[in-house]
Amino acid sequence: MDRRERYEIRMAGFGGQGLLFAGRVLGIALAVHARENVVQTQSYGPESRGGASRSEIIVGGEEEIDYIKLENPDMLVLMSQEACDKFFHNLKPGGYIILDPGTVKIHPDPPPGSRLMAISASRMAHDMGIPMSANMIMLGAVVGLSGVVEVNHVIQAIRDISSGAVAKANEKAFYLGMEEAAGQKGGAR
Repeated sequence: MDRRERYEIRMAGFGGQGLLFAGRVLGIALAVHARENVVQTQSYGPESRGGASRSEIIVGGEEEIDYIKLENPDMLVLMSQEACDKFFHNLKPGGYIILDPGTVKIHPDPPPGSRLMAISASRMAHDMGIPMSANMIMLGAVVGLSGVVEVNHVIQAIRDISSGAVAKANEKAFYLGMEEAAGQKGGAR
């Protein structure tokens, strides 16, 4: 990533998927460990599980961030049909859409110039024996595709806010997401 440019990421799904946690990890990695100008915001419905939720991250590059709303996301992570229906066509040309085909039906008409990637994070997390780690698989894909932050900064952030077996599971899922994204990157459509 050219550190002089603003980069916007939206991760959206429903409560209980851990997207707010994933956004927090990314925000800490960028702000605390990489010392970037960054804003991380989140929104969730009144229900603790099942309601709409989203985490948004803006990396300012060399500029201070004076407007904290996403203007034109460079990357969308969509983990519920409701989120997909709402945000699918709101993407910068050439941006990435990463979705979980286990929870989202792929739209037949992607935005022009977009790069669509299906990552079966829910299935992969289940196969790992840690169903709650789909969020970290998606975070690995985000970091692997965007290059917005160094991997070691994300690992430090994971260790900052989780510990023991949970931190190890989060790290394992994060690396799995990076590998999956790298394997698909050339074939993104």
